[in-house]
Amino acid sequence: MQLLPLHIQHAKPLLEFELSNRDWFESHIAPRATDFYHLTGVQTHIAELLLDQTLGKALPYLIVNQHQTIVGRVNLHNIHDGKAFLGYRVGEKYIGRGVAKSAVSQMLNIAQQHPITQLIAIASVQNLASQSVLTSQGFTAKSQLTNFTQVQGTMLDCIEYQLSFV
Repeated sequence: MQLLPLHIQHAKPLLEFELSNRDWFESHIAPRATDFYHLTGVQTHIAELLLDQTLGKALPYLIVNQHQTIVGRVNLHNIHDGKAFLGYRVGEKYIGRGVAKSAVSQMLNIAQQHPITQLIAIASVQNLASQSVLTSQGFTAKSQLTNFTQVQGTMLDCIEYQLSFV
């Protein structure tokens, strides 16, 4: 498992990955806009991420296996004043295999190569696996966010996690 910087040529395989995992992702996080699930939508999404990367506001990566198949995504976004938000998603077929833990660990190394001193991550109170990934990598729970997001019509509480680099 390795991280690859996101590029526009990843649009088609990324669309396939997102489509094949759409129901899985939407059972855990707020859904993407319907327009995203077309080649032009994914190309636009990638272009926006790459613009943010050029502006120093994001670091988007794909998680790929030994066959270069996309198994997940991980990124730093909203980078500003030394802070960044960590986000990740792993395809349903690849959960429970340490993919998220490895990807987050690698992103921590990448973050430390940039002027980032604090990472923030959000996990729903129901997502024990994500909470475990974050705490295993040194994140600590800082606050509970009541009714933070809506998934399948239900408002969910989330936990804000933080990690500071010394």
